[in-house]
Amino acid sequence: MASKKTSNGLQTKNNNWNYLKAMVEGMHDWLETKEISGNQNIPLCRSQIENEIESHMKNTSSELTKVVAHKMKNLGCEKSLVVEFRSVFR
Repeated sequence: MASKKTSNGLQTKNNNWNYLKAMVEGMHDWLETKEISGNQNIPLCRSQIENEIESHMKNTSSELTKVVAHKMKNLGCEKSLVVEFRSVFR
């Protein structure tokens, strides 16, 4: 019933969106921190990873993490970097 939304339903939707938005901001910050700290993989593929994050932002948070980690693997990022990303954003 799309026309009959409860305030609780709207609140849940807003909370999920706020959480996902904060998670995306965290992912961008994590990438920037890794680049500044001298990681060799990030400068080469940061823009592609960020594009992947933005294009899948409407997914749930767990799906977003999986999609971005998969993209990082495909771009040739080190396995340890992908594992760290997954552990931070699960």
